Amino acid sequence: MINSLANILPINIVGVVSGTVASGTPTNIFSRAAIQNVVIINEDPLEVSLVGGGIITGSGTLQSAYDNDDGTITTTAGKPVIFSGDPSEEVFKVVGSGSISGDLSVDDTTFHVDSATNRIGIGTTTPNTLLHIKDSSANSVTRIECSSPNDAVLELLVKNSQQYSLRADGFINRLVLHTTVFDKIMSIHAGKGFVGFNTLTPLEQLHVVGNGIIAGDLSVTGSGIITDDLIVGDNTLLVNTDNGSVGIGTPSPNGRLHVKTSSGDARLRVSAAGPSDVILELEAEGSQRYSISADRTANLLTINSTFTENMMTLHPTTGKIGINTGVAEEQLHVVGSGIFTGGLEIQGNPVILSDLPTASGSLAAGELWVDEGSDFTLKVTPA
Repeated sequence: MINSLANILPINIVGVVSGTVASGTPTNIFSRAAIQNVVIINEDPLEVSLVGGGIITGSGTLQSAYDNDDGTITTTAGKPVIFSGDPSEEVFKVVGSGSISGDLSVDDTTFHVDSATNRIGIGTTTPNTLLHIKDSSANSVTRIECSSPNDAVLELLVKNSQQYSLRADGFINRLVLHTTVFDKIMSIHAGKGFVGFNTLTPLEQLHVVGNGIIAGDLSVTGSGIITDDLIVGDNTLLVNTDNGSVGIGTPSPNGRLHVKTSSGDARLRVSAAGPSDVILELEAEGSQRYSISADRTANLLTINSTFTENMMTLHPTTGKIGINTGVAEEQLHVVGSGIFTGGLEIQGNPVILSDLPTASGSLAAGELWVDEGSDFTLKVTPA
């Protein structure tokens, strides 16, 4: 045993100190000195305790079976070399390079290197991948941290292929996914929660610069910006940003809105909840605005313009049509004058026309009058 706790004069052993320790007796070296070129031979498990933070340096060997002078610690089966000491002190230190030809374990499952599979496990001694991280707690967290304001980067590199990087930008507080060629595949801004595709500066919750294809359902409850074409499903919906057209059921819309079905009737429905009206408006810039309104309260379909209401009305239950009136009393009810450039044939019961002259004396050629003496016959004043 070499024992020195003296702080006045550290022990510095230069040369070779050797001897045999009785079986089962730990060998203790207590010194704050630098211990060099020490050979300890022991046939039982060898325990070396360094109390005070000593350092073992030099080319000496610690052997329990034999001394072969090659700088190797050699033990027989089941007799490991154990370094033990105060956990608050430095117990074992290697100055220089070193190698381990077998497995390496730190505190059993804390860190494990499997030399047979060339895999590393953190929290597991049976890693299934090159790096396998396992946490027995409810939430498993892996952290890559750097000093602010630098970036934290996780890189994936396929041999002879692209390099993919997931970068936490310390300057702008955003997460960016990019490759060797594309520097802005996806970006997430932590402060606003905005997500951008092909842009580093998303302006809304979802901002896509480029075309988009959605093979499934699309539900948007907030705002979004798409700066290029949008395709949903197989011709289900197409938004063409080149000409501002929208196609439903067609990939090549011929108008601002083009609805096409592959079979059956093509129906376009506009509905409103509650007692509200449904209105379809047509407007040419700088001109009149025309509207087709489904009046739910009056149960009436009307065509109006900016200056004229009830240009035409249709009662769905009676089938009566009114022109310039909102209350059609007959199948066709016209309030105002009328011009027929062709013939007019009236079938059914006699027609009573009010406010028409009953004589042709003062009428101009082509004007109508009612001949009461001839069963209220409608006549035209001859030229």
